[in-house]
Amino acid sequence: MKDIFILHLNHEYFEKIKAGVKTIELRVNDAKRKKYEVGNILEFVSRDDESLKMRAEITGLFYFANVRDAVESVGKASLGFDSKLTTDKIEDIYLGFYRQEEIDKSGVVAIQIKLLD
Repeated sequence: MKDIFILHLNHEYFEKIKAGVKTIELRVNDAKRKKYEVGNILEFVSRDDESLKMRAEITGLFYFANVRDAVESVGKASLGFDSKLTTDKIEDIYLGFYRQEEIDKSGVVAIQIKLLD
């Protein structure tokens, strides 16, 4: 049986995954994320309405020292960002979710997904 992990998302990013625009979810590679394996299932839940859920399979895991390296490797579009947005601005967005110390300590993981629902 495949492990299922629940991830809460701001509704904007939830909708981008649902629309197929965002195919990679970037997270700090903390203890919870270290358990992820290709083939596991992620259940995404909208923070705005927890009744909104969807599932995706992990199809790839890519590890980086920081957000900048991840963005430059996987690309802005796969993360759901407009190509005109600067990498500095994207880093600032992630610093709204995580402290720099967390990123420095654990790095980040780019989780490639394929929608199931």
